[in-house]
Amino acid sequence: MDLKSASVLRSESFDIANPEVFVETVSDDVSIVESSDGKCHIEISAKSESAKPLVDLVDISANGSKLSIRAGKRGTGLRGLFNFGTSELFIVIKLPKANLLKMKIVSADVSVDQIFNTIDIGSVSGDILVRRNPTGTCSLKTVSGDIKTKALSSCTYLLKSVSGDINVGVASGLEVDVDGKSVSGDLQSEISLSSDSSSGTENSEIVTISATTVSGDFTLVRN
Repeated sequence: MDLKSASVLRSESFDIANPEVFVETVSDDVSIVESSDGKCHIEISAKSESAKPLVDLVDISANGSKLSIRAGKRGTGLRGLFNFGTSELFIVIKLPKANLLKMKIVSADVSVDQIFNTIDIGSVSGDILVRRNPTGTCSLKTVSGDIKTKALSSCTYLLKSVSGDINVGVASGLEVDVDGKSVSGDLQSEISLSSDSSSGTENSEIVTISATTVSGDFTLVRN
């Protein structure tokens, strides 16, 4: 199914400046992109005909600067988070520049193409794609999914994967301070895996990366 052509069955909008965004989902893929009008928009599509009734069960709430989206589960807390269901939705979240993104995902893929101050994503079996690094810290953890991210400016990465691969692209001109470890996977890099950033100039922007995998590969490339 072409998700880009899927009909939006539910849409909600909020006027929140610099929001803190919290997302929990099981089996529902999430895409986060830039808003064109400075507001927050949530659009939900169904991947199948049988999933359409589940659209209205997504819990969307806004309280002050906090925007919360909870989908694909029954109940609350960790017990609810790991209550695997049959939800098959595609959620698009359109945001202005935001303060925080915190996500917990199970059996779902997430892509982020918006600027945050801080990103914190934990995944059990989904892939994580971050196309634009935050201005501060980016913490990405997955059990069996892959992690792919691009650093376009100075930031700090904390990356962990059990059996998935980690791929980090760093823009030209950025200095890199890297600590990469893998138990049984391969380490490949176009950039020296060294914690010594003294080769940079006094005004160099530095990307700090701590990456750990158990059986996945860690790859570092220039964008």
